[in-house]
Amino acid sequence: MGMYTDVARKVLLEAGGPLHIGEIVKRAEKDPAFRPRTKTVRASMWTCIYQEMKKDKEQSPFVRLKDSVFDLRDRRADASAGAAGAAGAAGAAGAAGAAGA
Repeated sequence: MGMYTDVARKVLLEAGGPLHIGEIVKRAEKDPAFRPRTKTVRASMWTCIYQEMKKDKEQSPFVRLKDSVFDLRDRRADASAGAAGAAGAAGAAGAAGAAGA
């Protein structure tokens, strides 16, 4: 990954949830190690994240949730697995209760 995608990943990790590209850039610019060489930081950040997603598809650490809102793939997978597990456990408990009635 490159400078933009590295800092975007760090920002999203620290945020704990999805962020709009404008907020990712705003937070990234507070990091003294982030030194972009362009005046169009927002467009460059968006393009780098999008290109990373396009190039690596399912291996990319990023997912796009809606227009210019990104999150980390691992976090989305963890949330989906947790929700599926909870739904499965609730369904199993309900079935056990119904069988005992």
